[in-house]
Amino acid sequence: MSLDEVTVVIANHNYEQFLLGAVESAAAEKPGLIIVVDDGSTDDSVRALIAGMTDPAHDEVMEIPFVRGTINGVQINLFSAHQSQGPSAARNVALKVSWDRTKYFAVLDADDRFLPGRLRACIGLLEKYGEVAGAVYTDYFQVREGVRFRHCKKAFVKRELLFDNMVHSACVIRKSVLEEVGLYDEAMRLAEDYDLWMRIAKNRIILHLPDALMNVNEGAWQLSRRSPSEAWAKSTQILRDRHCQSLLS
Repeated sequence: MSLDEVTVVIANHNYEQFLLGAVESAAAEKPGLIIVVDDGSTDDSVRALIAGMTDPAHDEVMEIPFVRGTINGVQINLFSAHQSQGPSAARNVALKVSWDRTKYFAVLDADDRFLPGRLRACIGLLEKYGEVAGAVYTDYFQVREGVRFRHCKKAFVKRELLFDNMVHSACVIRKSVLEEVGLYDEAMRLAEDYDLWMRIAKNRIILHLPDALMNVNEGAWQLSRRSPSEAWAKSTQILRDRHCQSLLS
């Protein structure tokens, strides 16, 4: 199975200590392309990633400048925003600049890691089910202070998605479903992935692969942990108001 039409999408904001490892884990899977969008980091994320590239050079696509290089033989395109616009905007840049060469987008958070075989397993499942399946997510290992725990995700159930975001932010998404439902909502800085899964679930299924194929780092640096509970409650209520009728029908 060729992964030439798979693009890995990584949005980064001040994850210097994790970013290169995330990219290397993605490159080990041998996708066609890895797009990193740095969302206005104030640390040395960009410099550290460029230092890890082979033959970095400046280039341009859609009139947007970027740095192009390779890691483990896989092309890495690094785009840098001067000001943070949030993860939705960063991921959307990555989707747009690689749109014409991609069939599947594999989203990876900048502080996480793919484990060997993840992309091939996810793409194989999507191709098995065809267009009825819009995306696929897997189980993973939670990593807290160096200790790893197996996290078993729930199987996807359309109605239950209103009450539990069982789908992880790092999905492999079929491009054709994004043509149908649109990209990430850039007005949302929290639960932006939850909104996308709800839109996909209206007309497609989301597959669950019950194999632990990622390491997910958890700590105080994460936006999800730094955001107050009131902000999360407001965001999820907006999503339920927006999608409740369609998901329950």
